[in-house]
Amino acid sequence: MKVELTLPDEALRNLFTELEGRLLSKLEKIKETRVIESDKTNYLSRKEASNKLKISLPTLHNWIKSGKLPISRVGRRVLIREIDL
Repeated sequence: MKVELTLPDEALRNLFTELEGRLLSKLEKIKETRVIESDKTNYLSRKEASNKLKISLPTLHNWIKSGKLPISRVGRRVLIREIDL
């Protein structure tokens, strides 16, 4: 059974543009998760890092804000590499 579908050029362009955007978004999410999974570095949350350093969360926040402590972000999560402590 053969089915033919005819779309105007503009509709076809819009469809491909939308698909391209969705694919790029999905690929970016996969890339972010693979980078963290493939990296053998142990990441800590802000709370875990402050406990390990024996400092308060506000002090940790100040260190991050001043650039004294580098961070990584995944979405809204702030992660700190254990080797940076």
